[in-house]
Amino acid sequence: MVLNRGTLFLLRHRTKIAYLPNVFYERRISCLNSMQKAAFHAFYAIINLLLTKPENIMKNTSTRITFLLLLSFSTLIGYAQHSKNPFKKFIGEWTLKDDNWSQNWGGKDEHIKIPNHHTICRAINTDNSLLAVIDGAPPHGHIFWSYNPVKKEVDHLSSFGTSRAGVGKGTVNENGDVYLKIAFADEPEGTYRRYSYKWISENEYELKSVQYDANDKPTGFFYGGVFVRIK
Repeated sequence: MVLNRGTLFLLRHRTKIAYLPNVFYERRISCLNSMQKAAFHAFYAIINLLLTKPENIMKNTSTRITFLLLLSFSTLIGYAQHSKNPFKKFIGEWTLKDDNWSQNWGGKDEHIKIPNHHTICRAINTDNSLLAVIDGAPPHGHIFWSYNPVKKEVDHLSSFGTSRAGVGKGTVNENGDVYLKIAFADEPEGTYRRYSYKWISENEYELKSVQYDANDKPTGFFYGGVFVRIK
């Protein structure tokens, strides 16, 4: 196994830093979700093994592979912790909580089940954007958010099915909650929707969409649900 400079540094100084202080460790993982914490626990254990018994890492191929995988995962954790992307909390995979969905497209309120909903949210190549791809239960579609750090605004573009194209603007606060005003091509001219994405926890957020007419009065049409993180 070829050692890079960082690994050689750890090996040379392992007697000084073999055991990281518990306070540092707890602070490090306090902002992670449950899956990230599990990976960090494993990564931490292998780091300690590397520092105290490096010969075990060098001889055991499966341990080396595990170490490299966890090292890669730690890079993603680092991005989630230190990124300035205002949408960073959305990055990951999501589904509807208990498949529950509420809506009113005219007539009466409905509470239905939508199984197999699946959303993947990814940063693209800046700290000011997010792409969400909805590829589970139809209609399939995508949402693009771009944050303007000068005007402190969010620009929204979306497309679902064959005709549901949405354009709008909004804001994102320090908690990561997003509020948008969006007009859709397949809804009456002059109407618009108010969207809110509010965080319940690090792994759960609530989406609400309420339609308004040209006089800014609610029409009674709405939809929404609670989304939970898959990973």
